[in-house]
Amino acid sequence: MSEVKNQKDEIIKISQKSLLSFIFFQKLRWTLIPLSLILIALILWSFISADFRFAILGLMIIFIIIPLIMAFAYFFYALHPDIAFNTLPHSP
Repeated sequence: MSEVKNQKDEIIKISQKSLLSFIFFQKLRWTLIPLSLILIALILWSFISADFRFAILGLMIIFIIIPLIMAFAYFFYALHPDIAFNTLPHSP
């Protein structure tokens, strides 16, 4: 009986790290996999052809495209009212 009481008094909260990892690995899996394959192909092609313009394109993907996708995912999924409520401490 005391276990039930402890569960009732316990504060439920999802950490932001676990929420963002869920969003990126569950919701954006089909976006990030092709993007990472393109990135690997560009970096390999830059070393094979000795043309570093492809490496610059790969760096542009890392530092421009991926942060934009992450920001979009955060605004679209994490700031939804139903999901944002789960990051606040609350009791069951």
